[in-house]
Amino acid sequence: MSTFDQHGDERDPGAGQSAAEAPADATATVALRIFGVDFQVRCAREDVDDLNAVAVDLDSRMRHIHATSHVATTDRLAVMAALNIGRENLQHRQRAEHANRELARLLERTGDALDRHQAASKAESSEAAPRSET
Repeated sequence: MSTFDQHGDERDPGAGQSAAEAPADATATVALRIFGVDFQVRCAREDVDDLNAVAVDLDSRMRHIHATSHVATTDRLAVMAALNIGRENLQHRQRAEHANRELARLLERTGDALDRHQAASKAESSEAAPRSET
């Protein structure tokens, strides 16, 4: 998903093209309501469902923080929610990196075992091969 601002300007750091320059049928403007504040956000059409889901999640998080803490201002609630989301994102990335390292280790062990098996099979077949008598 691309990044957005509340005015509906899409910023895609990889593409270098704003939504205003993109083909009109490639984008959609989505009306969002987060913690009682309305936003008009433009995004790629294929990202509309994700954007709506993210907005619902953010609204839920902000309401939870508001209900369980003494944070009163919308700005502070948004920052607290962003910090929580960032922490969760970091934890997910760390778990994924650990899983990737473990997978690489297991693949290396599997490759080593396969190499040993192939070497043993070659040795057995060369021993079993009939010898020519001279």
